[in-house]
Amino acid sequence: MDASSGQAPQPCPRRKSMSPDALVRRPLAVVFDLDGTLVDSAEDLASALDATLTAFARPTLGVAGLRSLIGDGAKRLVEDAWRATGKPADDATLAAALSHFRAEYDACGFATTRLYPGVEGVLVRLAKVGIRAGVCTNKPGGPARTILRRLGLASLLPVVIGSDETKRRKPDPEHLYDVLARLGVAPEDAVYVGDNEHDAAIGRLAGCRTVLVRWGYCRVPIEELPVDALVSDAAALSAALGLVD
Repeated sequence: MDASSGQAPQPCPRRKSMSPDALVRRPLAVVFDLDGTLVDSAEDLASALDATLTAFARPTLGVAGLRSLIGDGAKRLVEDAWRATGKPADDATLAAALSHFRAEYDACGFATTRLYPGVEGVLVRLAKVGIRAGVCTNKPGGPARTILRRLGLASLLPVVIGSDETKRRKPDPEHLYDVLARLGVAPEDAVYVGDNEHDAAIGRLAGCRTVLVRWGYCRVPIEELPVDALVSDAAALSAALGLVD
């Protein structure tokens, strides 16, 4: 059920073989990852995580230590932070720490989360030429939409599905299929844009053309990932999305 419209999403066709021209023609829709792709949320996440670590008498990680942990959702972030700062957490500690982290993060107001340079212009251009856009994120849907509203992007990204709003989250392709279903576009007519190895996997498995940005939080050599395009700035992203006149 689409929480924003009250309508059930329509079934989305599964992967088909893409013709050669499908890699160069303008897409009908573009689906974006959020953290590390559209927004740099590292400072807010680091602040919430460090407050949690301090509350449990653990060493803090700071922004630099956090960047390599982003991308798998809050539970994995807290688990990895415990491993990075000493003995892994038991189930009870993990549950308490996760609750503490979520409270800290929700309370931060996302004050330091910012758009990457040029991203808003890309989204505006997509809207002007009639290309639909949405977000597929391992962040819960509520905070994701709050961030987009605060940054003035809600109208440009009307479809957002967080990790708590899908049966199987990224890198399972079902998460991306859910977004595409709400957009009403088949995978072969869409482009997926992300920043890390999970994004490369979900795009490939879903049958979408896949673009990775270099400015995010990838934890492996990004050049080695099997994607259709790797871009370093917003101008290159626009070109990869077929927005160059």
